[in-house]
Amino acid sequence: MGSRENEKRFLFGLLFLTTGLLPVMLKKYPRKELLIAFILDALTNTLLDHLLIKGKILSYPTRLLPRFFRIHILFDLFIFPAATFMFTQATKTDKKHMIAAKLLLFTVPFTLFECWAERYTRLIKWHKGWGWYYTFLSLSAKSLLSRFLVGLWRRYEKLKASKRIDSSEANSLQAR
Repeated sequence: MGSRENEKRFLFGLLFLTTGLLPVMLKKYPRKELLIAFILDALTNTLLDHLLIKGKILSYPTRLLPRFFRIHILFDLFIFPAATFMFTQATKTDKKHMIAAKLLLFTVPFTLFECWAERYTRLIKWHKGWGWYYTFLSLSAKSLLSRFLVGLWRRYEKLKASKRIDSSEANSLQAR
């Protein structure tokens, strides 16, 4: 990619792109689901990234706000939570085989990009035997975990709504 300045420009471009997608996502998808998925994903991304950096398994030589964060805040707090939420929405009603196919569509490009970035840039460096397969497996597991947690939230909301309907029906029957 060239110089560190070009890498910083690239990161800021990704930041603006992801920030621009957020209003569209807020308008198109249920806000509670979006916020829950985003927050859960950002928290788990941050925790896992922190552990990988502390264990000297990964490093991010070029990153946003390097004086304050050793993690890759752009990926952990914006890019991957947005992608995971889109995966969750895209597989909302799918069966297992279709979920697996769509999972590949979401995780393979991230894995390929990370392989390219590790080889040709200073955006990420792998240490201690980390390889593309760990990236692929961890991204896949995180996406499925997020989908599962959002699915639990949907079931909870549906159950809560059905109980409200049942209690309002009971109240209307008692009023008669």
